[in-house]
Amino acid sequence: MISYYDASLCEFVSFDADSKDNYDTNFGYDGVGYESILSSREDVSFANVFTNTGSVPQKISAAAFYTVQDGQEYEVSINRRLKTKNPADGVSVNVCTTKGTIEYNGYHTVPLNEGIIIAPGESFSVIVTFLCSDNYVYIPIEGTNSYEKVCSFGSLPNQSFLYNSYENKWMDATSYSEAGGE
Repeated sequence: MISYYDASLCEFVSFDADSKDNYDTNFGYDGVGYESILSSREDVSFANVFTNTGSVPQKISAAAFYTVQDGQEYEVSINRRLKTKNPADGVSVNVCTTKGTIEYNGYHTVPLNEGIIIAPGESFSVIVTFLCSDNYVYIPIEGTNSYEKVCSFGSLPNQSFLYNSYENKWMDATSYSEAGGE
């Protein structure tokens, strides 16, 4: 039996899972989570680019992402009909744009204000912007588990992107280094 006064209780975890039947299709590259954290003193955007490789249209009605701090303000937007692999090089679907605050850190699925149908073969992007309301904003990024080399994970080229506000351009996550940039 454990008492509330037991000093060994220092961190608590809870899980609130959605039903697997909430969505028909999951577009994602999030295999095993994240290893590194990027910090910034201003808003930071990151994105994934997907293509509906199926033979039928798919409805995009939610976005999922990690947060590493409580009270994280965010904005999710969708671009469709991408001309290139640049996540912003398409048609912005304003009715999908969703803003909010995530109360606790973790992995979250956020319903969009309005869903959108993506045609077979159509490419689209999900852009998430973390708003910096405190001194820093933290973005979880993929990396390599270098402590024991238990696993290696990361994006493939043209899948995941970070926005570089200093150069005013999107940067492929595969070219990102923890030392700070491409």
